[in-house]
Amino acid sequence: MKFKKAPLILSLSLVLPLFPLNNAEAAENCQIDPDNMQQVNQLLTEKAKEYHIPPEVVKAIALQESGWKQDLISSDPGGTKGYGIMQVTDDIDDKDQLLNNICYNVDRGLQKLNEKWNWTLSTKDRIIPMINQGDRNIIENWYFPILAYNGLVSSNSPLYHDTGARNRDAYQEEVFNKINRFSFVNDASIALKELPFETSYFKYNTDPDSDDAKLNITVDQIKDDRQLTSSTLNFKTDDITIATSEVKFYSDYGVTEIAKLPKGTLLQVTEENQYVRHTKASPFDQYRQWVLYRVEVLNGSLKGKRGYTASAYLQPVTSRISGDSRYTTAAGISNVGWYEGAETVIIASGNNYPDALSGTTLASHYDAPILLLDSSKQEKIDSSIAVIKEEVERLGAENAIILGGKASIPQSAEDKLKSFINIQDRISGDDRYETAYAIANHILSKQDSNTMILATGESFPDALAIAPYAAQNGIPILLSDKNGKKLDQKMANLLNSKSNVIVVGGENAISSTVTGRINDDRRISGENRYETAEKIIGELNIGNHHGYVATGENYADALTGAVLAAKFHDPIILTKPSTVPPVISELVQSRFTQLTLLGGKSAITDQTTQSLAEKAKNAW
Repeated sequence: MKFKKAPLILSLSLVLPLFPLNNAEAAENCQIDPDNMQQVNQLLTEKAKEYHIPPEVVKAIALQESGWKQDLISSDPGGTKGYGIMQVTDDIDDKDQLLNNICYNVDRGLQKLNEKWNWTLSTKDRIIPMINQGDRNIIENWYFPILAYNGLVSSNSPLYHDTGARNRDAYQEEVFNKINRFSFVNDASIALKELPFETSYFKYNTDPDSDDAKLNITVDQIKDDRQLTSSTLNFKTDDITIATSEVKFYSDYGVTEIAKLPKGTLLQVTEENQYVRHTKASPFDQYRQWVLYRVEVLNGSLKGKRGYTASAYLQPVTSRISGDSRYTTAAGISNVGWYEGAETVIIASGNNYPDALSGTTLASHYDAPILLLDSSKQEKIDSSIAVIKEEVERLGAENAIILGGKASIPQSAEDKLKSFINIQDRISGDDRYETAYAIANHILSKQDSNTMILATGESFPDALAIAPYAAQNGIPILLSDKNGKKLDQKMANLLNSKSNVIVVGGENAISSTVTGRINDDRRISGENRYETAEKIIGELNIGNHHGYVATGENYADALTGAVLAAKFHDPIILTKPSTVPPVISELVQSRFTQLTLLGGKSAITDQTTQSLAEKAKNAW
């Protein structure tokens, strides 16, 4: 975002943009005036984005802690002092920086909050529970990290121990109340959901009536199938949003109301800049935590009209993860799903799909993103390895598993990869079918499964459509040609050793000749790849509210996106680039309110995006 000078409107009103800070120099060269609430708002917003935390959460914590006052020093009954806007405690040796440098204070506070978030990710001895699958953009998912930011003490128990009533005085409840009041202006259509708790979830190691009794949380995960609340302060250019209630629509660069947009209006964000309202009669302050976005109306009587509207009444419908190639898109998908890092990455060919077609379950087992390598010619190898290296360094990954033989990932490329990451394994076979069999055996050597999936190896859509379900449930995928000539006896024996086999695709994909060799099978198929994808989602009940959309005409985005979808228990929804197949329109309208598009506008056009948004609107 570039800084744009805001014009004076009627000599009374200013619309002020939030521009990005130079994060690398923010702490050393902090130019924020702590007494200027517009600049403080800018700082909290941009720092929240840098740490992938909903800005609503950060603004509300700062309000709860200090009222956005950097000069505040407080003490608890035990004598521990808190400093500055985020009230970072004095158990560190940088008290002067904490008090005198607001940028440094916010950095330290968000590092602390991120540390509490990471407590939800531990695979054993988890200190605080994860909500659903831990999507960082969902505000309710921050409930327990916010609690832990203040302290795991009985006074922050979500429920009163004796009665089971909601503890409205708990720190995190007060923070959520501030989000409802000041980011969503108490709009009932967006109000944060009260998560489902039971008193048995919370134990105390001393007198539960004592404020300093340690709070122990006995569950690792809390599930809530309702539509939870996404941040409205992370929208990007071209994102499509929906008005969840009637919302005022303002003229360009002003506060003059054009109209009131009805609930259900679709609005496309036309620029990423955020604006805050500041007038002489109503100056901006720390309680105005919503912003204005410049948008274009996509439906209704004002379709095509551009203006401004408040974030407080919006929720996302479509967003996009894309890069300038399938290689950078894969890295972008990795950054979204593995922001906290990963120990392992899976590396597959970006030039053809067969070797990686069965790799999603493997990637999910290692909680690893799939990164792609271009082996078409030497300069392409070098450029794609540079993308891989950058993402490996960001992830802090130590190990890589290569899928496919040296025809897919040449030895020269492996040697270059070895210069920055340990190659833990290369899993390959003589062809795509043998490679899938080798991947399946690798998975089964690490974890057991009573189910196998069989898909065609002659095209990619069926295997990729079921890949998130397979990965989520630890199910290996084997491949066959239509008549089973490539499905040799050892592969058939592996299938018949399992109590359940799911065959994906119709007779033209996997013939009855093949299924006749399998003891117990269930076929999921449709008339084409889109109907098959729809039936997979419906019959296996994959996903609720949110889905990832990829083109059904190419494999790369769906391949790398399938692991991300599995991580959040969401489906891959296939569409044509320029039109939405009727069966997919009906699917979206019936169960999905938010869609993340994988790939650029050549993969999924603007026209297709708007058609999908119109269908998703009806599911709200």
